[in-house]
Amino acid sequence: MKLDSNRKPLIATTVLLISLQGCVSITGEPNIDKTTPVFETQANQDNQFNQSISLRSIENFRGTSIFPIAGHVSPNMPEHAAREALENGMKSAGIYAPFEDSRYVLDVKMLETGEEGALSSASTFSGITRDMEVQYVLSSKEPDRKLFNEIVKSTGYASCSNGDGCVSFYLVERVAAERSYKESFTKAINAILELGARTLDT
Repeated sequence: MKLDSNRKPLIATTVLLISLQGCVSITGEPNIDKTTPVFETQANQDNQFNQSISLRSIENFRGTSIFPIAGHVSPNMPEHAAREALENGMKSAGIYAPFEDSRYVLDVKMLETGEEGALSSASTFSGITRDMEVQYVLSSKEPDRKLFNEIVKSTGYASCSNGDGCVSFYLVERVAAERSYKESFTKAINAILELGARTLDT
């Protein structure tokens, strides 16, 4: 039987998908809404950083792949999602400004994701922990001077027995990751708010 030429690409795609089924993991990127800090009070006019900081760079937030052969199936935020979550948190705290209007810039670099990976001894029942280390560097634009340079450590924990769902290992790890990202962003913004409340010689 001769196959219609229009059906050949469809059949080839189907064969490819079937062959890859064993290489696909049930995972997913951390949810932006669940990693975004929310502040009840905003920086007032007396705060040094009131509506004056732009997020300049986000580094080493590598994202998540559903394919184990890609080497990073553990839930990780990609750079664009981390930027959105952090900027939204900065807006909530009243310190964010677009780059053209800002007096200060924040550079963020992921140093340690704490991801578990396929060879982890953790389980959804014993609990999954994500310990992260993120560097935050706040600088003034003019003159270019560092005002804040801190490595923030954060921890997120999730487990089936903790009510976080008895689902795929990586989906439970995603909950732990979301909590760790949110704690990191919250700690960094709080530290900046505290710094801004002091009198700085800029």
